[in-house]
Amino acid sequence: MRELDKLIVEKVFQSNVKHLNETYGFRRDYLCEVDNCNEPIYSGYIEEYVLKNYSEDISAAWSIVDIMTEKYKGSLTLIRNSDKSYSCSFDDYNKGATCETAPEAICRAALKLLAFKELVKS
Repeated sequence: MRELDKLIVEKVFQSNVKHLNETYGFRRDYLCEVDNCNEPIYSGYIEEYVLKNYSEDISAAWSIVDIMTEKYKGSLTLIRNSDKSYSCSFDDYNKGATCETAPEAICRAALKLLAFKELVKS
């Protein structure tokens, strides 16, 4: 899921993500340069933040909802299906996603909409 979290920071928050090395004391984690991630870590002159678990933590995923609805002036549809999966879309039901958890559905729906908008722009 961390690869999905990286894509969220790169595409939704439009920031860079880099892999942490052992000197930070973390194992296989990532840093990003937006303050929407987690607690700050100071790396040289750049203030960086530990990447949040957007695809697993609903409070982190909700920051994606805030950005997507503000940026595209749309609304969120999030439904719990009878099979206990979640369906999510941002205004366009054809660009949504269905996943086992709500945070993952939010992430995938946001990325799907952004990919569609990029394709239309080309």
